[in-house]
Amino acid sequence: KLTILCAQAFRLRVDPGDIVTRSSRSITPADIDVARGAGAAIRQLAYAAYDWTRQTLTAWVAPAIVPRESVFGDRRRLRRRCRDCRHRRRRRRDRCRHSGRHSFDCARSGGDHPRAGPVYTTGDSRNNQF
Repeated sequence: KLTILCAQAFRLRVDPGDIVTRSSRSITPADIDVARGAGAAIRQLAYAAYDWTRQTLTAWVAPAIVPRESVFGDRRRLRRRCRDCRHRRRRRRDRCRHSGRHSFDCARSGGDHPRAGPVYTTGDSRNNQF
């Protein structure tokens, strides 16, 4: 995948064997506990950068420690958020109970939501297409 991205982003042909890779097999449960204790997570990342002045490509795939607040840190937060109110959703393609839009079914109850109130819907609720 990284070779395809390098070809598209930098217009370079990269042999997959030329990319430095390190497996996550060497990660132990103790390493995961240390990362969690530091408020971080271990993720397998792919990195590529091209230096135009030196005309060199730096590319690697390896496990890395990332902060939980980062984009890569907590996958659960990325997958299950309502687009309108940013609270946890239950299913894709459902209406948000709080905003009433064709967004996602927010897991937060109506009484304590900042936008709580009547839910206005448009169209057929069975056809929740984006």
